[in-house]
Amino acid sequence: MKQKNKLTISIGTTAFNEEGNIRNFLNSVCGQKEKNIIIKEIIVISDGSTDNTVNVVKKYQDKRVKLITSLKRLGKPSRLNQLFRKFTGDLLVFFDSDVILKDTLVVERLVRKFKTDENLGLVSGNPMPLPARTFIEKAINNFLNNRERLKSAYNFKNSPYAVHGRTMAFSKKFINELNLPVDILGDDGFSYLRCKEKGYNFCYQKKAVVWFRSPQTVKDYINQATRFLAGTPQLYQYFGHDLVDQEYQVPKRIKVKMMLLQLKDNPLGYFILKLLHFYCLWKSKSYLKQFNIRWSSVRSSKQLY
Repeated sequence: MKQKNKLTISIGTTAFNEEGNIRNFLNSVCGQKEKNIIIKEIIVISDGSTDNTVNVVKKYQDKRVKLITSLKRLGKPSRLNQLFRKFTGDLLVFFDSDVILKDTLVVERLVRKFKTDENLGLVSGNPMPLPARTFIEKAINNFLNNRERLKSAYNFKNSPYAVHGRTMAFSKKFINELNLPVDILGDDGFSYLRCKEKGYNFCYQKKAVVWFRSPQTVKDYINQATRFLAGTPQLYQYFGHDLVDQEYQVPKRIKVKMMLLQLKDNPLGYFILKLLHFYCLWKSKSYLKQFNIRWSSVRSSKQLY
């Protein structure tokens, strides 16, 4: 494809104490093929990192990598808003910095629909968990992998369950109408609902896979699950009960199938995870009253290898 017809892509990420994976992440990003795109810049925002993240990025040998450092930790929503103001490409592709792109065509697959759909505002890729190392991680992956098996039985591609904050692509037009509340817990859910509200199209790209690691400890799972459960009610403030409940509704038959599949593959893990889920649900009721958006990170999910 001629240079002038190629989409220019800005890739952005936010990082807090990611020294263990940031080089692997950058290697997987910088190794992306550019047959139909031009990766113009790779913006890394260090959100108050206190480890060696900044030095690792500074030493990385690729002229497209641009580092923005801050001693103050503001949280992911504020840093995403900063990326929205800073990027200069036709599109912004965002990845969490604790993921690895599966192959060299992830970005190409993630953005290809923007060429044919001028009203496309938001695209999500497909995060897949790495093989589990611990009991709780196996239980979490049992849930995630069986949910993947049920995607065809549920209208997954057109629901907020298809958008993942670990990997998203935004059109410039949509970003001009998107400003994340600095205290929002679910930046992915908020982006999806705003996309729908503003009349833009959403697309899920199953083949744009990134690898991530699920929490490996009970403590980290509780931290992550509580935030997720508190995040959905928080959306009521911005979009109302009708839209949020409609979009997040899952048919009972799908819930039953999910339960049976998990019981078949890992019965003990299912019961333990269910008990923890109820605890997190109870904990989430008071979470919004005292939470800090600069939440303690899930350390065990940063150890990909």
